[in-house]
Amino acid sequence: MKRSLLFASLFSMVLIYPLSATTLEKTRVLTLPLQGIKTLSIDAGAGFLKVSGNEKATEIHVKADIRIKEPTQQDCEKILQNNLRLSLVKRGDKAVLTANFEEINHIFTFFSNDTLAAIDLTVTLPKKMDLYVDDGSGYAQIDSLDGSITVDDGSGDLVIRETSGWLSIDDGSGNLTVEDHKGDAKIDDGSGELVVRGNWGNLVVDDGSGNLEVLDTRGDITVDDGSGEIVIRNVTGSVKISDGAGSITVEDVGKDFIVKEDGSGSIKSVRVKGKVVEP
Repeated sequence: MKRSLLFASLFSMVLIYPLSATTLEKTRVLTLPLQGIKTLSIDAGAGFLKVSGNEKATEIHVKADIRIKEPTQQDCEKILQNNLRLSLVKRGDKAVLTANFEEINHIFTFFSNDTLAAIDLTVTLPKKMDLYVDDGSGYAQIDSLDGSITVDDGSGDLVIRETSGWLSIDDGSGNLTVEDHKGDAKIDDGSGELVVRGNWGNLVVDDGSGNLEVLDTRGDITVDDGSGEIVIRNVTGSVKISDGAGSITVEDVGKDFIVKEDGSGSIKSVRVKGKVVEP
């Protein structure tokens, strides 16, 4: 009897909220002159994020592709009008980009796995400008920047390429790739595969779970790893590792290779010019 009542209730909900939906798509462009601005701060919710530096940029340029999916066109328009937070403003020497939705109260998510409200952002800024990103969910890419970069990423894959200066990443979940970074880097990675290629500087990694691969690094590497395989190759400096679980493979190290702690898994080192210390 209870099961029959449950199915009857669900069926009535389907009648009220049909599985078909309307998708509203809008594009907005935001720009801001560069006078007195040293840093761009981005607060982004769900959606794709791409940030690129450009030597010839004379302004900060943002293209925002907005998607809203609801049962009716009227519902979409209400969310666009009442819940969208999209702005690019100057605050002191900082430009602040806000692109997300306030909390949306609806029942339509029960019938759909799609993101109901998202903003895809394509951002262009000067190469030497500093960048701070607080990103909610979705794929994110940052490239061609020479200022300091700080990223707080919730979920979704993150790719950072051809950057220089100080790099700090706090990544929740999703794969993370850093390629061709010239400068020191600190990475706190929750879960997902982490790959660092071509880092010119010291690298500090706090890795929760997932495989870690570091290739072609000019500097020292320090790793505190929870679980997952570790592969490190072609390092000019030293390598220091504290590992919970998973195998460790290290090849072609210019200085010392030191394993401070090792929970479980094999350790292999080849062509280490300095001393090798294992527990």
